[in-house]
Amino acid sequence: MKLVEKFSDYGVRIGDAVKYQLNPTYRVQGVIKELYEGAIVVKKISVNYDYNADGPLGVAYIPKEQFDEFKLEIFDDNRGCDNSAIGLSGCYEPWERMWF
Repeated sequence: MKLVEKFSDYGVRIGDAVKYQLNPTYRVQGVIKELYEGAIVVKKISVNYDYNADGPLGVAYIPKEQFDEFKLEIFDDNRGCDNSAIGLSGCYEPWERMWF
């Protein structure tokens, strides 16, 4: 699988915030550490809203085929190619709206 840094100027990039949920009792927030054409590696920042101050929470490799199962959402900071989104707040969006 090919490693990439970004898909487009306003698509998914390394460093983008993500969140996913495997079940109602396991929720993760993190950032994209590695980006592939068909997968992501997420550096976990919090698990179930618990931020581990004693050390890293690890990473998760998530293939694209499991994005829906994980209910993956990617933070959209409204970066636009013409700066038309200046002053707008960002939000988490379902992965398929960001994956281009």
